[in-house]
Parts: sequence; structure tokens; C-alpha cells
Amino acid sequence: MPILVDSQGKEIISNIECAKSLFARGFGLIGRKNLSADRGFWIEPCNGVHTFGMRFALDVIYLKADGEVLRLFEWVQPNRLCPLVKGTRAVLELPAGAIALYHMRVGNRYYLEM
Repeated sequence: MPILVDSQGKEIISNIECAKSLFARGFGLIGRKNLSADRGFWIEPCNGVHTFGMRFALDVIYLKADGEVLRLFEWVQPNRLCPLVKGTRAVLELPAGAIALYHMRVGNRYYLEM
């Protein structure tokens, strides 16, 4: 399973699930009870997400193709719609509180390592 690393190669999240099919991108985390602290959900291609049908809050990170963070949304509650963000290639969903915990900021870069 891929891991999320920052621009210095430091491991941030140890288990990233990648949504590869159209179904996986559309269905995402719906129906799950939670997203554990060591997991994330990478959706690509994607430029916006929703939390309709979710049971828990998320942190949502919008990334350009080169891994640069464009927008951050913290503690997105269930049944919300996040905006479409121009220039976004991938969206990373993390457990609520991860943005603050890992000091994620707009302009930082993050990558998947296999």
C-alpha cells in the first residue's frame, strides 16, 4: 500500500488507499465507520469531493499534479459539499485533525511512495 511523504521524503501517513476506478472515486469512504489515524484515501483524477452519506468528519487536501497543496479543508462534517478547485489533480482525504497534526499548509508538497 502506498505511503504519503512530504517533499523531504518524511513519511506522513503509512497507509494510503488509492481510488482507481470510477466507482471507487465516486463511492469513496461512504458507508465506513471511520478512517483510522494511520490511513488516508487518495482520489485521482479529482477536483472536488462531498461527504454525503459519510459517518465521520474528514480533513480534505486538494493537490496539483506536482503534489503542491492548493486548498485545505479541516473537519469537513458529513453531508457537506466541498467546492471544485481549478488546477486540482488529486484530493486526499485524511482523518479529521490530520492537517493540524502534520502542520500541512498551502504550498507544501506531498507524494505517494510505493
